[in-house]
Amino acid sequence: MSDLRTFRSWGVSIIAWASVAILVTLLVVIGRAVPESMKFSTSGTVTMWLLIVAWAVFAYGISRSKVTADAEKIQIVNGFRTHELAWSDVAGISLNSGGPWPILVTKDDRRIMLFGVQASEGESSRRALEWLRGHVA
Repeated sequence: MSDLRTFRSWGVSIIAWASVAILVTLLVVIGRAVPESMKFSTSGTVTMWLLIVAWAVFAYGISRSKVTADAEKIQIVNGFRTHELAWSDVAGISLNSGGPWPILVTKDDRRIMLFGVQASEGESSRRALEWLRGHVA
């Protein structure tokens, strides 16, 4: 049985979805609080809801981001894109000082950001990076 691990950044997802909730709350509260003479037009209301839906799609993409790996391969989901690589195709994984997330470099010199491992999450991101680096061939 392989040691399957999934690394995911919960802090960024929580912030993204909280911002969606705040936008919805603001739209509803402001829409109800303004006098009748200042109510939103239909096109203004539709535009605001479309912007909130777009932000919710963005938040969904952020919350999908994860890194799943076992002894044979690594799968990276960054928003709506998925990359799957054998460890033998990986040249290295680095996290620059002050960088927001690690970057995986393939042997054919492609660079893939690991959004699922956020440096801002401190010790858990350091442990994830250490575990992932331990599997680079």
